[in-house]
Amino acid sequence: MEHLIFVGALILAVVLYFALGFLIKLLWGWLPLAIGLLIGAVVSIMGGLSGIVIALVVIVVSVIVTDKWHSTEVFLNVEEAIERKFHIKD
Repeated sequence: MEHLIFVGALILAVVLYFALGFLIKLLWGWLPLAIGLLIGAVVSIMGGLSGIVIALVVIVVSVIVTDKWHSTEVFLNVEEAIERKFHIKD
């Protein structure tokens, strides 16, 4: 019985390791958009009608920045390091 628990724990550890790598890669890829959405939500709540307009501009700009972000050298290098560290491409 102890062996079965040990094997189950090993399988769970491997699955959680891959899940952590996927989560880090997801957060790294969508970081500018997440920040833009957070700022846009706060501005729209605090600013009334003009805040909503500003929030829409902030969100559109953050989508554009996220698209450019996926082409930068820093993003590509860190993404490759994450994929190597967590064996995501395997």
